[in-house]
Amino acid sequence: MKIIKFSTSRCGPCKIYAPIIEEFAKDKWIELIEVDAENPWEYSIYNVSSVPTTVFKIWDYSQKIVGVKQREELDAIYNSLTTWNNQAEVE
Repeated sequence: MKIIKFSTSRCGPCKIYAPIIEEFAKDKWIELIEVDAENPWEYSIYNVSSVPTTVFKIWDYSQKIVGVKQREELDAIYNSLTTWNNQAEVE
């Protein structure tokens, strides 16, 4: 699993969200890729229209979330994705 975080240096909510997502990624041992969303090419790949936007990517599946999320919300997303992945491996 990888997490791709789109943000800009001028974004107030991005500054609030940064330590939350960084701690989450560290605790879960997930690679965190930070993308400067001022680059239009990067925006277009994941269809990002506002920041902060976070993309959870596992294999070929990705889930995009927009806005600041609290740790509990990130844990719920992580659990749903890892549960889905475990079920896909069993089938």
